[in-house]
Amino acid sequence: MKYGKIIAAFLAAALLLSFVLTACSGGGGENAEVTAAAADATETNTEPAETEPELAVPDLPDNDFGGKVFSVLTWSRADTKVQDDFIAEELDGEPLNDAVYQRNSTIKERYNFEIACIEETRANFQNTATKGILSGDDLYAVINGGVSTACTVLARSGYIFDLNSLNYIDLENRWWDQRCNSDLSVGGRRYIGMGDICTMDNSQTWAFIFNRKLAEDFSLGDMYKLVYDGGWTLDAMYGMMQKSAADLNGDGVFDQLDRWGLMTENYNYYMQFLGAGELVAKKDKDDMPYLTLNSPRVSSVLEKVYDIYHGSAGSAFIAENWMFLASSSVWTEYIIPMFADDRALFYFTGIGNTFKHLRDMESEFGIIPTPKYDEAQEEYYNGISASWATCVVIPVTCQAPDDSAFFLEALCCESLNTVTPAYFDIIFEGKAVRDTESIAMVDLILSTRIFDIGYLNNWGGVTSLFTETVKASSFDFASRYASLESKIQAALEEEYGAQS
Repeated sequence: MKYGKIIAAFLAAALLLSFVLTACSGGGGENAEVTAAAADATETNTEPAETEPELAVPDLPDNDFGGKVFSVLTWSRADTKVQDDFIAEELDGEPLNDAVYQRNSTIKERYNFEIACIEETRANFQNTATKGILSGDDLYAVINGGVSTACTVLARSGYIFDLNSLNYIDLENRWWDQRCNSDLSVGGRRYIGMGDICTMDNSQTWAFIFNRKLAEDFSLGDMYKLVYDGGWTLDAMYGMMQKSAADLNGDGVFDQLDRWGLMTENYNYYMQFLGAGELVAKKDKDDMPYLTLNSPRVSSVLEKVYDIYHGSAGSAFIAENWMFLASSSVWTEYIIPMFADDRALFYFTGIGNTFKHLRDMESEFGIIPTPKYDEAQEEYYNGISASWATCVVIPVTCQAPDDSAFFLEALCCESLNTVTPAYFDIIFEGKAVRDTESIAMVDLILSTRIFDIGYLNNWGGVTSLFTETVKASSFDFASRYASLESKIQAALEEEYGAQS
């Protein structure tokens, strides 16, 4: 697990406190069994307690770059709002900013280089990156942007280096995301780096936020136990959605004044497809992608989610269906306030939205993974936002790519020591995660992420299949896919046939 040690440290401390409080109060309660199990687990751990975490150290030479400036094209601070992978101009008391500043300062001093962040709006980022590379000029040592931009445009067009071909960077190290490495490689080539150097990938990992008050009011049971027992499925989700939905004002119409089962959006139709363990493309023994949409299980999964999203009144509040209400954003004006006001049981969104938007929520909430298709599915799976999760790449116009690889390896390693702990401080010690069970859930969610090379590359416009299917008045995925299949296959073959 990418963050298992750090999360385990927080969890152990929290569980110990929970155990002490339970013992002092005489025990009992619905969580007594879970607490006892946690206590038993800690008793069997014979390893000595760590007073300080073991620092990560990169296997890099003692280079002196002589004040070289590494230029990083990155999103503007206005677009990231809460966090930045590279930008930290000064200490300002905000934990994540200060951690990035500390990391940058440590590495700059150690290797004698400077970092120059070139900010671009998210809306113009892809165009700026592409134009900069096409100019042929050595403008950027590193590009730090959305993973869909990296896959869809930069890697596809041959604009970025295979990181495996460069010296100094070792993507097998624990500060790099191994699931990203395996899922997004092609023929052994790895163009994208994701790991502790980024935090937006964590915040933009999707999960189910549930209102604990409503779960208790409607006697929905222990949500965490349901997850661990393997019973958190689409059917379980839908049953809870139906049970909690209510026409609060009794006018016979479900709208923004009522209580809903799920706050969601059209994109989440695809994210629930991922939660079922399905992908647009998988890879063969040679690490080459092939399409997997033409299967009975894919059709069954998509039909079930479609039926849930178009099911009984009050079940799913789909953002796009209610945009007409908002003067600017349906999320900030309706979806988030409605959830915070106990008018939705579930909110399917990125983990980061807990500390961005729910800090002041009065009722307690918890975090659980995306539900399985059914109980036969062995593992939970969770997706990332294709456009908001960030990664790092090195453009082919970079004249010293090994230097850039050194730069990324050093920063990513040091991020494990500084940035990652600060990030989880925000989640675990603030109001982003409010119970010990959710801390373990975050670990589960991040360790079961999957990356869909087919969707991220959008061959032949395949992403439109999901949005158009969920918007349709009746389920028609099979016919839509049949009309696009040859185009999608041709795009896949054109891209990877030329590179093989």
